[in-house]
Parts: sequence; structure tokens; C-alpha cells
Amino acid sequence: MLISEICMDESGELVRVDAKVSYEDNDRPTFQLFVETDAAFRLLFWPDPNALLLAGLLPAWRAKEQRIYVDGVLCPMLVRDIFAALRVLHYWYPELGPPPSIEAFDFRVNKPSQGSAVSLLSCGVDSLATLRQNKLVLPADHPLSISAAIPVIFAEVPGTGAKQYDSSRLRPARNAASDLGVDLAPLWTNLWWLVDDGYFFDQKWHGALWASLAHLFSKGYSTAYIGASFDGKYLMKAWGSSPLLDPYYSSAHLRIQHHGSGMSRLEKTSLVADWPEGLNNLRVCQRDSSGYTNCGTCEKCIRVMTTLVALDKLATCEAFPVRDMSPDLLSSIRKWDMINNRYVLNWYRELIPSLSACGRNDLVDVIKDFICYFETKEGVD
Repeated sequence: MLISEICMDESGELVRVDAKVSYEDNDRPTFQLFVETDAAFRLLFWPDPNALLLAGLLPAWRAKEQRIYVDGVLCPMLVRDIFAALRVLHYWYPELGPPPSIEAFDFRVNKPSQGSAVSLLSCGVDSLATLRQNKLVLPADHPLSISAAIPVIFAEVPGTGAKQYDSSRLRPARNAASDLGVDLAPLWTNLWWLVDDGYFFDQKWHGALWASLAHLFSKGYSTAYIGASFDGKYLMKAWGSSPLLDPYYSSAHLRIQHHGSGMSRLEKTSLVADWPEGLNNLRVCQRDSSGYTNCGTCEKCIRVMTTLVALDKLATCEAFPVRDMSPDLLSSIRKWDMINNRYVLNWYRELIPSLSACGRNDLVDVIKDFICYFETKEGVD
């Protein structure tokens, strides 16, 4: 894979990084990559070649490319450390085969900026908990304090951001960030279509992709946070963002922090639920792509809503279409076979003591029923 013609367009109300992605060992068509953000960040946003390496490396590996060549200057520390992440991924997914070699026009170490930190912000439980805990613990002038949050919107054509700046997808992120005095640095990119495979994105790629986008802001920030999907109990779960992967996507000028493995799912949700703007701007849904609301019927919605019942917070939450969880709705988890792994099953199991304590044995009975069902069902790993 060749990544070339790296440039930046600073005209208009958006600033954009462009690059050409070409394949050497495949007949795949050339891919014109772009990432754009608000022009207010033009002094902090730049075409860091390390970002493009991180964006393209795993897609190149998936495509069986023998090498990835970046026509720019790469950080030798990133190139050295990234192979630790690749070893983990190869152990988890041996079918990938040997990873590509990494080559570049040159290699040089850059010093970090004197700026603070950024975080990726999807408005799911993990990213909101990371943002909230950071602002509770660190004073605003600390170098590890988050001063900007990055929501990512996948768009097929450049210029989309100018039309979507006030979209419903960005509104919850803007509300949450503004409440904590944090700038919003939205990104629009077509990087999804470099692979266009949800399984690959989830299981292997998304930690590297989030890290790549954070590197584009490395002129202004020295640390970037990626919220953890799992707590420390599930440390060895094969997943595309992990404490075994994300820190190795750091360069000498931007450190990537995988944050939140020390909190359980219940603890994270409690942290968000005690923050009114976080609670009302939760966006966890796997069905409603508008970002305007959560559907209230997919597994992720049901899981978070049940957790909020256990915390006595769903009744006051504006992010979901109902204010209580009924046994019938919770039973749809089993009815529609919504769970295919034991990690999610265990998250429901952890709710049983809290639900019992608040008198919701009707929900406890449903959870116990589908735990028994899924634990004996083939296809649940």
C-alpha cells in the first residue's frame, strides 16, 4: 500500500487533509482519503503522516499487502512500538498472516506540543464516562485535562461537514462538551470505506482508526483518550480497541491513553447518570443512525436502559423513548436472540444485585431466564 500526495486544504469554513491510497499487491482501485474539521482548528490540525500510517496499516494487512509506504516523515518510536500491537492482533487473529513492513520517506522524532488533551467522543457510555471522570479529577490547566472532544462522522464526500455542522448527530456531543467547558472538534471522514466491514472495524481496527484521527490534532494536544469498551476482567478479550493495543499507537509527540478499564460497566453508567447533560445526551443506539435519539428496542438500548433502572435514573432520562423498562421489552433479548457472547451476558448478570435492591425482581427474573437460555445455546462464545 502506498500513501502519497499528502496535503492540506485550508480554504473555506473547513480544513481538510487529503491523501491518495494505492495498492501494490491487489487490483483494488485507488482510494482518495479525506478528513476535515472546522476551520477554527486550522492551527492545531495538520496532515501528520503518522496518522495516515495508523489509518492504513490494518487495512493494508487485511488486503495482504507486503508493505505500507508513507510518503512522509514517520516517528521511529511509533514504528517500533506499533509492532507490539500487531503481535497481539496476530495472536488473536492468526488468519491475518504476517503484517506488512513499514516504510517511509524519512523517520524523525518530533517533540510534543505544550497543549492539553483531547478525547474521542461518540456520546456512548464509555466516551462520556472518560470525559466526565477527567473533568472531575483534573484541574483545567493540567496537561492531561481534556480541553477538546472529537466526535467522528463518516461521510462519503468532502464538504459534508459544512452542511452537517448543526446536525442531530453532533448536537448531543456539543451539549455534553459545552457543559464541561470543552471545545468540540468534529471530524468528517471517508475512512470507513477504506474497508467497509463492520466486523473488521469492531474486532481489529477501530482503536488504530481513532488514534489516527487524534494524531491529526497533535500540533495542539499532547495526549488523546480512547474510552475502554471493557473493564479489566475482560482484558484479554479480542477487540479492536484495548489496553494491549491503543497505547502502542502513540508517537513521540502524541500519547494515546486507553481509559476506563478500571471501572465496571455499572460504575461508568453511574458516573454518566449522575451528570444531567451526560445522561440526557447518551447515544448508544445501533439502529437510529440520525443521532436524534435512541430507538429503545435494540440490545444496546435495552442494556443501558436496564442499567439506568438499576441506578434509579431512567425515569428522568430524556435520551430514550420510555421512562421505565418493562419485563416484556427486556424479554425481547431472548425472543430475538440478541446476545452472542458471554461478555454482554455477564454485564446483565452484574445488574442483578442492584435491581433486586431497588425491588425490580420482575426484571431480575427475566435476566435469570435469558442467562440460563444463552449459557446453554450454541453460538454464544
